[in-house]
Amino acid sequence: SREEVETGLTFCGFICFSSCIKTDSKSSVRSLRRSSHQLMMITGDNPYTACHVAHELSMSNIEKTLILTHNGERWQWQSPDRSVSVPCKNLRHLRDIRTRYDLCVTGEGMPHLSNQLGSEEWVQLVRIFARMSPKQKEQVVIALNRRYYTLMCGDGTNDVGALKHAHVGVSLLSRAPTGDQASELPPPSLFQMTRERRQKELMKQ
Repeated sequence: SREEVETGLTFCGFICFSSCIKTDSKSSVRSLRRSSHQLMMITGDNPYTACHVAHELSMSNIEKTLILTHNGERWQWQSPDRSVSVPCKNLRHLRDIRTRYDLCVTGEGMPHLSNQLGSEEWVQLVRIFARMSPKQKEQVVIALNRRYYTLMCGDGTNDVGALKHAHVGVSLLSRAPTGDQASELPPPSLFQMTRERRQKELMKQ
């Protein structure tokens, strides 16, 4: 068990990992916002990491984000620094707090909201979906498809299902494919562009 494994250890320190935001990410997000797209983040990352990245990318004009948190007794919306706590009530209340805060829901909180609110409409009000499993990513996209046309960008195997369900699925590659791989993919000219130019070209198409 975890209790047995973590017994008799000597603390030596912390190891910090940093995954920097790609240089063209901010300009890509800025272009999407200017073109009146509604931006959302669906990730398997920790909710605090996701909220920080969303803030760094300026995904919206709203400064503070509330995370759906279970405190042992009840669910509530809470800011990362715990300076703001709002009870989780009904859909009408959710629409109200959405005007003042961005909202973040984790994979653990997703079934709770669906059961409590009795509707998937809440999905449209959330900015960040964190700690999502591949199946939950699919469920979010499917729910959004009922009202919107969706474009999903993903760069990992965990995104494949959601990419397939979106009206437009964009797989982001770290480098241009070569050899036999290149012949199976869309026009090579797209892969010779920067990521920002490639996204703009795909949006035009």
